[in-house]
Order: sequence, then C-alpha cells, then structure tokens
Amino acid sequence: ELERRSEDLQQQVTDRDRELQAQVQRLAQKNQELAQKQQELITKEAKLASLETQQQQLQAEIAQQDQAIAKFDAQIAQLDKQIDQKNQQLEVRQIRFDVLNSQLDFLRQEVTVLEQYYQDYQQLRGQEIALERGQVLAFAALQVEDQDKALPAIDQILSYANQTAIALLTDLNPQESDLRLVRISQEEVDKILEKLSDGQNYVVRIVTAGNYVRGEQDIRVFADVSPNEAVFEDGDQIASVNINTLEGDREDLQRRLDTLLAASQFRARRAGILGQIVVGDGRRVTLLDFIEQLNQADSLPEELQAIAVDKTYTSGPLRLKLVALRDGKVIFSS
Repeated sequence: ELERRSEDLQQQVTDRDRELQAQVQRLAQKNQELAQKQQELITKEAKLASLETQQQQLQAEIAQQDQAIAKFDAQIAQLDKQIDQKNQQLEVRQIRFDVLNSQLDFLRQEVTVLEQYYQDYQQLRGQEIALERGQVLAFAALQVEDQDKALPAIDQILSYANQTAIALLTDLNPQESDLRLVRISQEEVDKILEKLSDGQNYVVRIVTAGNYVRGEQDIRVFADVSPNEAVFEDGDQIASVNINTLEGDREDLQRRLDTLLAASQFRARRAGILGQIVVGDGRRVTLLDFIEQLNQADSLPEELQAIAVDKTYTSGPLRLKLVALRDGKVIFSS
C-alpha cells in the first residue's frame, strides 16, 4: 500500500514539475513578448520625439513664411496703390488729350473758314452782311442715353438754325417756310454723333462757316460740341459797381446800374454762358421794381452787385439777383 502511495506521489510530483516547467516556459515567453513590446514602445517614443521636433521645425518655417507673405502682401498693396495713382494720372491725361483734340478740331474748322475768307470778302465787298462768320444760329444742351434719339435731336437743332437763317436772310416767315438754307456735311454730323455717344451732357452749337448776305440760299455751317459744364454756383458774384454817394445823383445811379448789367453780361459770355442772361424770372417788371427801389431809397447805396441765383451751366440761362449794399449790408434786392 505504501509503495502504491509513494508511486502516486511520485507521479504527482512529476506532473507538478512538468506543469511548473510549462509555466516557466510560458513566463519566459511572456517576458520575451514584454521585452519586445518595451522595445517597440521605446522605438515609437523615439519616433514621436522626432516627429515633435519636425513639427516644431515646420511651425517655425510656417511662421517665417507667414512673415514673408505678410511682407509680400504689404509690397503688393503698395504696388496696387502706385498702379491706382498711375491709372488716375492716365485718366487725367486722357481727358486733357480729348480736350486738346476737341480744340484741334475746332481750330481746323477755323482754318477752313479763314481759307474761304478772301473769296467771301470779294463776294461780299460793297454788300451788307446779314450773317457773320462764326455766328451761332442755334444751340442746345444734349445728353443722349438712347443713341436712336441722337440723330433726331441733331436734326431739331439744325431745324432751329435753319429758321434763324431764314429770318435773317429772307422776308419769309421761318415758322411757315420749308426752305432749306443750312448745309452741314455728313462728316460734321458723324462727329456730333460720336461725341454724344458717351451719354454725357454737351452743348451743341451750330455755327456759320462764312459771311452771308441777304438772299443767299447755301449757308455752310459746322458744329461745336463742348461739355455742358457748371460755370457759376448759386450765390457767385458775377459783377459789381461802386457808387460815389457824395457826388452821385439819380441819373448816375441809373448809369451805374446799366454798367452793372453790361459787365454781368460780358463776364458771363466770356465765361462761356450761351443761354439767356436775365434778372430774376426774366420779366421786365422785376428789373423795373428794383429800379423803383433805387429811386425811392432814402439814401443811395454804396455798391450794386449782380449775384447768380442758381447753379448755372454753359447752356444757361443765367438768372441774376440784383443787390444794393450800404456799409457792407444788403438794404434791398430784386
């Protein structure tokens, strides 16, 4: 019995040893795997450290590139500003060039007129001139946005010019006559159309190309097209005259008023106003009322002024307000 139990114990010991040995082998394998994992971890940490270093370098490079880009943006903005300035200069030069071209065209027309002068002189010697060279027969302010309406507008101005010529050269009623005196070349009409094509506001004048006597029926004209620009602002002083209150009398006051009106008209025409020049609403009673105030004033004013009532363009009309001042203050006005 003891031998059997001894053999059983021996067998158990052997099985335990075998199992222990197997556990030792498994432990050794686990340790080996753990060591391998640790090695992989070390390798990955090294790679991570390397990547972090590379990331820092890239961030530094990006920062440098951002600074460079900001510098380039500033340089580009400066260049854009310079380009804008150059473009503005070019636009100004183009405007000046267009103005000079317009003046050149007008001068060429004047040369053509002068070339005809001698012949006109021979024809007109001893005869009364009814239409002078350079006389404006008609004018109008035009701003054509629809080009289909440009030619009818030009025809209308030429019709007005023809009526003026009929009134000055014949005994016919311009409103009833179908006589066509005014002649203009197709080239001139094309120039007007080209000028009006930009849609801006222009003054078109129909001007005689020579001297003509009554009875002539072939009146050559050309067109002068110029921008309808603001000439005077509301409140601008057009002219003024001083009055000597010590030596002056009522008749002298009337003469000074006449001088004021003449000076106003002269300055307005010289400034380029083509339309009417009127006092107030243009009614004669407006001027007469101002004269009445002058005559009934207790004391003579020291100065008379003519003031623009509204913003006035080349095409006119120029509306004037007459003002009487004493001690620098307005005592009455039209």
